[in-house]
Amino acid sequence: MDEKSVSDLGFPKTLGKYILQDLLGRGAMGVVFRAQQKVIGRIVALKILSLKNIGLQDNSLQRFLREAKTAAKLIHPNIATILDIGEERGFHFFAMQFIEGRSLKDIIDYHYYDQYSVYDKIEIFLGMAKALTAAHRAGIVHRDIKPANVVLDKEGVPVILDFGIAKTEEAPGLTKTGIVVGSAPFMSPEQARGEKVDFRTDVFSLGTMMYEFITGVRAFPAANKREAIMDRQRLDKLPKSKLPRPIRSLVPQVPPQLEEIIKRCMHPDKEMRYSPTSELVAALEHLKEVIMKEKTDIVVDGKFIGALTFKGYKINPQVLRAPLMVAGGIVVLGLLLALIF
Repeated sequence: MDEKSVSDLGFPKTLGKYILQDLLGRGAMGVVFRAQQKVIGRIVALKILSLKNIGLQDNSLQRFLREAKTAAKLIHPNIATILDIGEERGFHFFAMQFIEGRSLKDIIDYHYYDQYSVYDKIEIFLGMAKALTAAHRAGIVHRDIKPANVVLDKEGVPVILDFGIAKTEEAPGLTKTGIVVGSAPFMSPEQARGEKVDFRTDVFSLGTMMYEFITGVRAFPAANKREAIMDRQRLDKLPKSKLPRPIRSLVPQVPPQLEEIIKRCMHPDKEMRYSPTSELVAALEHLKEVIMKEKTDIVVDGKFIGALTFKGYKINPQVLRAPLMVAGGIVVLGLLLALIF
């Protein structure tokens, strides 16, 4: 949140039916404020494009309006809902659902990702896969799936934001073939090469994002954006040292099936990825069923403690750590698990 007032930032205190409150963030396409709808008092996220700052000589306005119209076509619990669109005093804006929570980027950057159980992470993965399935069925390719564009609400439900560079079947021509758009750490090889992309580019980006959420490290580390794009263009020819480390070598308690799912998402050849995206949803739902029946390793502070039959409960490592520190033994852990199950 920016400490400057709305007026200090060069924006009016009200736009249309909305009262601007706090700055939530800035992006290439505009700024986002927390705002309150005057009549009903609803809190929204108001995204604003100022034509005073961005000239009409480019297609910024066209892209901005297309983002609103594209996202408005999608009604899904894992996609932020577009509520309204308008223009006043040279400021084009649209209101969208305000999600109270944390971005996946913040969760990764501040090392909160280890507070989520494997089951939690599969649920989050599944929610995003379902959202993309809905978008892809509507003929929409997001093209910028990354941690900053996903928010986990207070219940841990993932919500996908920002369809600013999405490609639709109805209006595919704002980005020409040969132009690279997207976020370098998460883009697919075909996207990095500026080729025509389809829904499988989102599958790749989702896989790289989940790799980072599960392990805390980038799937494809690079010194800078240029190196990341060049490496991604020739992903199938990279040396082993530049390829993702096996997930289970970093996080031993991850089920082998989940590691294989993510590897398939990140396959250099798009023909080898999940197609359609609903296949990824089916694979994750099956994995959930398996985990609820099989034994799952418990690792606390990097040490193998034991295994238990996982019935869908979310085991927080913080809960396990406390009795271990107090009692220094596994007896208390056994009593705790007996109480849970």
